[in-house]
Amino acid sequence: MDLYNYLNDKNLLNKVVNISSQKGNMDEALKEDARQEIMILFFQTEIDLSMSEKSIVAYAYKIAERCVSKVKKDMFNISKLPDSAFRTSKAKGAGEEILATQANFLAPKDFGDVDERITSKTFENEYDCLSDVEQEERLLKIESLPITKKQKRILAIVALDGELVDVCQEMGMPYKTVQRQIRNIRVAVTN
Repeated sequence: MDLYNYLNDKNLLNKVVNISSQKGNMDEALKEDARQEIMILFFQTEIDLSMSEKSIVAYAYKIAERCVSKVKKDMFNISKLPDSAFRTSKAKGAGEEILATQANFLAPKDFGDVDERITSKTFENEYDCLSDVEQEERLLKIESLPITKKQKRILAIVALDGELVDVCQEMGMPYKTVQRQIRNIRVAVTN
């Protein structure tokens, strides 16, 4: 006997399907698709009637739960492309080609842009030349942000028209550390 008919005879079919959809946080728009997939799997699954009803229902629930997860994954996950799609061919000699290092799919992030993004997200207006009052306002705004003292100091240098090189020199930190701190500031400020 298949699982679909067994659950239908016991009036448990809808209950198993609905519980698995709810616990899997399935969107309303996809519940019917998930229900169809579950029904197909239940039709294809033969069960051993010597097992207890509780075991069979638990087995059906696990099948439904995995089916819901698969539907969500298929509908929402980003397609993963193989690394070879981003490699370039390089002639080795005598008509042979080998795959070279990965080509740049996207341009790397320029951290000068991050400076601008942080200041524009943090402050409503951007100024070419700041007055003393405007500098004070920016520094007060920075003090109210939920970031560490070191990050506040970095942001203050950047906000007062400093560059990453200035931050490195003034803070005595390596360039990569400053970049990492700026990423952390951006996350804290934008959340």
